[in-house]
Formats: sequence, structure tokens, C-alpha cells
Amino acid sequence: METIETNPRGPKHLRHGFPKDFIFGTATSAFQDFKVGRKLLITTTNTRKDFHDYADLCFEKFGDRVKHWITLNEPWTFSFYGYGLGILAPGRGGSSNYKFSALKEFMPSSRYIDPQAFMQKRTVTPTFGDLEKKLSGKERGSGHPGIEPYTVTHNQLLAHAEAVKLYRDKYQKTQNGKIGITLVSRWFIPRTHSTSDRNAAERAIDFTLGWFMDPLTVGRYPHIMRSIVKERLPKFTEEQAHMLKGSFDFIGLNYYTTNYAAHAPNADNRNPHIVTDRMVRYSTELNGVPIGDEARLDEKTDATLPLWESLSDHKRVCYHHHHLCFLKKAIREHEIDVKGYFTWSLLDNFEWASGVSVRFGNIYVDYDDKCKRYPKLSAEWFKLHLLNEDSDWKSSCPEEPDSDSYDSEEATQESGLKMTIT
Repeated sequence: METIETNPRGPKHLRHGFPKDFIFGTATSAFQDFKVGRKLLITTTNTRKDFHDYADLCFEKFGDRVKHWITLNEPWTFSFYGYGLGILAPGRGGSSNYKFSALKEFMPSSRYIDPQAFMQKRTVTPTFGDLEKKLSGKERGSGHPGIEPYTVTHNQLLAHAEAVKLYRDKYQKTQNGKIGITLVSRWFIPRTHSTSDRNAAERAIDFTLGWFMDPLTVGRYPHIMRSIVKERLPKFTEEQAHMLKGSFDFIGLNYYTTNYAAHAPNADNRNPHIVTDRMVRYSTELNGVPIGDEARLDEKTDATLPLWESLSDHKRVCYHHHHLCFLKKAIREHEIDVKGYFTWSLLDNFEWASGVSVRFGNIYVDYDDKCKRYPKLSAEWFKLHLLNEDSDWKSSCPEEPDSDSYDSEEATQESGLKMTIT
């Protein structure tokens, strides 16, 4: 039997410290079916009809219990990485040079896929290998990365809007629920004070968040995208624009990091690509100094670790603790209209192309023993937070954790939260 203890330094920002209607939750991934031969969201009418029918079934069967619906999660990721760079399913678009540079520049390797393994065409997990086999040689790496990402996003937005209209027309009045969409974005800081870099930072936002938010709020794509992408960017009909505008009761936002943005002129207009369309070069350092402290919360699956060590996610506990501190400050002091906080993820899950090789869960899943589940420290902490029972915490909230002297494991040694493993 092992006993693990933790007690993060910090404030009493318990559940009752947030607005009365504030929602705490946690999320995980659902089973994803890949149909061989389907061009996915490149196909317009059929795909949107399928999504409409799927949403209709979900609303009918689960609407008496589910009161908050998210139609799509991170649609940008699917369009950009699946159809622009081809490093996620269905693997369309992008040259090998774009793929490799993007893997190094735009994402931590463990977030989605091992860059070296991908470029050497090794399978990252057996399941990903099975997926690659399903994609014919003609399909894999084919496509037009200067067109398809925009077409895919266009159809995702319309599928979302149609699902929202369905819910509002047929179910919302009787089920009394809410429906929205979850987007993803980073924040971008101009690399220099030059006008070109300031404009690059704005373009980076427009090609990530604005790409979706503008249609959802004003019924058209951002002006800068329309002026750069031109005829390659689909247009909404008047009816579609009307359906899109306001098609959400809430907006979810996934965010991971901040990047410097610098102007990067497009030197090859003959071969348009979503990467070069933005004319932005991302970076995470300036003069050798990182933009901020790294806060990666994934653990690599390691069968050699004892169970108690795999459950000792001190860093995740401290991350959520400090993040909620600043979130509460944003709500109270800056009156930001934040309605909820969802941790990722409830369980160790199948993480994009990394499969089960990395872990993000508050609950540990033993894949070698019938997927038995064990709460990590973060799950126990989150439970006490929701029950307003973490009374041992100090009462003052630091303006910002001292990154030079703060040690997440050292800060969790005082007894306050205990977990027993048998």
C-alpha cells in the first residue's frame, strides 16, 4: 500500500469563490470512426447531412440529461493539420518540408506526434499505423493545401450552424439546454515593434481564431483572409451567413501557449499553401530567452514506473491551482465573462496521432490491465476543490509564481491531500 500527499502553496480559491453559475468540468475524447474512402469534410452536402443526422440522434437520446452541447472541438486543428500539413488524419496536403518544419515550429512533439518518427514513416502507435494503411498511397499526402483547409473549415462551420439551428428549432425549448462550439488559439506577440511584425501578429490571430469567430459573429471571414486567399476562400450565401451569425450560446476556447510573430513574406505565389498564406513566422524565443516557462502537463507512457509514481502528478495539481487563481482574478478584477473551466482530460486518452503514448488525464488508465482506472493526485485535488474542502491552503494569492525558486514537487510536500493506493 502506498500513500501520496500533496498540498499546493497558495490561496483559498475554492468553488464558492467563483460566480454562482460558474461551471467546473472535465473533458475526454470520444471514439472516432474513420470511414475508408470518404473524403471527409471535402464532401459538402453529404458530410453536413451526416453530421445533422448524428446531432439529431444525440439531442433526442441524451438531451434530457446533457444541458451543454459542443458541436465541434478545435475545428482549426483538423483543417490545418489534417488538410494543410497532412500530419494528422486524414493526412492530406503539405510537402515533407512543410510537415517537418511545422512539427518543430507549431506544436510540442508530444502534443500530437513524434516529428522524427513521422518523417521517417514509422508508426507512432499500432492504431495510427492501421489508419495509415487505410489511406491509399494516392490519398496520403495528396490534396491541395492552399484550398482544402479553407473548404474543410467552410463545411465545418456550416455543419455546426445547421446543428445549432436544429437544436434551437426542435429541442432547446423543451430540453432547456445550451449549445456552442470550442475553438483553439494561441496568443501572438509581435517579435519586434515594427509595423510589419505588429501586422503579422494580427494576421496570426485572424488565420487562427478570426477564421472561425468572424463567420460566427458577422457571417463572413476576416478581411485580411479575404484579401490574401481571394478566390480560394469559399463564400457564404446570404442565407448561410444569417444562419451562422449568433449560432452559439457560448464559446469554448482551448489555449496552450503564446508565440512571437514576425512578418514572413510569401516568396512563392505559384504554389499557394495555408502556411505561407499567413505570411507569419512563429517563434518561442527572443534573443535566446524563452517567451515563458514551459508548463507541459503530458506524461509519456512508461510501463517501468511503479503505479504510485505514475499517479503523482504534482505539476498538474500546481498548474490548475495557479491557473484558477489567475482566472478568478480575471473574472473579479477585470470583469471577463468566463462561465466555466474544463480540465483536459478526465482520463488518459487516445491523443491524436500520439495514441496512448502520452497521458493527459486526471485519472490514470492501465492499458495493460483491462483499462483499469486509478485517480491521480489531480483528480483528488479537483474533487476537494469542488467540495470546498481544501481548507489548508494559505489565504494570499501571489501575483505570479516565482519561476526561479518555485518547485512544484517541493511545494506539494506538506500534508493536506492524501491518496492511498492498494
